[in-house]
Amino acid sequence: MQHRHHLRGIFFILCSALLFYLATFFVRLASTEFSAPGSWYTVARFALGLPLFYMFFHRRRVAVQNRLWLSLRAACNVLAVVFFLYAAHFGSVMNANVLNMTYPAFVALLSPIFIGEKNRVTAWLSVVAAITGAALITTGGAALQFQKADILGLASGVTAGVGVMSLRQIRKTDSTFNVLYYTFLLGTFVTVLLVVAETLLTPVSDYSAASMKFWLLLLASGVCGVIGQWVFTYGFAWVGAVEGSILSSTRILIALAFGLFYFNEAFTYSAGLGAILVLASNVLLSLGHPKQKS
Repeated sequence: MQHRHHLRGIFFILCSALLFYLATFFVRLASTEFSAPGSWYTVARFALGLPLFYMFFHRRRVAVQNRLWLSLRAACNVLAVVFFLYAAHFGSVMNANVLNMTYPAFVALLSPIFIGEKNRVTAWLSVVAAITGAALITTGGAALQFQKADILGLASGVTAGVGVMSLRQIRKTDSTFNVLYYTFLLGTFVTVLLVVAETLLTPVSDYSAASMKFWLLLLASGVCGVIGQWVFTYGFAWVGAVEGSILSSTRILIALAFGLFYFNEAFTYSAGLGAILVLASNVLLSLGHPKQKS
């Protein structure tokens, strides 16, 4: 039975990798054709999910057991999503996804300090590889010449790493729907404020979003993000923090394939090497799963 549950967790996290990429895929399609504030894409993710997860939370009436870790998980997840979708909106979808996938290295870096997971030597090598790869992507191979959108992608990786570490800890005490409901509640509040602020600062004449196609793309991005968040969180009930992070690294390959063959994104040697290093980092992590302290 335990083996079947573990396989189920693996399946759900693999599904989340595809769904998270598709969320940015639809953002890029909409951003290419229409003009609208980037915050609209972030609010779609949370505002769609909140009513759904509230129904589950309200019906189950589960009391929160660990408010500190739950709050940290919610805050970091919201920041990671905002940084991630803005990176895809303003820059390369391929780079946004690859940089976001540096988060397993940050899980490995922080887990021994905060939740007592032990790392092998391969885990520390993976941290070095991921940081080096991220530096190559964000600078384009030129020292101190950072790409602004890619900085957002890297920020999403850092905050997602803290969020995944927190997720592994909170799943020891709290239900999937506790985690999702409070994450989406905070996310809706924050992103609605972003929408109001950014919409007020953007001249109405700059909008070109009054199209059914735009709203369908926005809906598709939000739905993929909501379902991806659910299966990702659900899957972590049966896999460890680093193991789950490795499984979701298949999104790197998906992003590279779509970026090169669908969006025809520019492929530089420095970005390619950076992507390889990030992927290698995740493979190294898979060779040395952390042990829990007794």
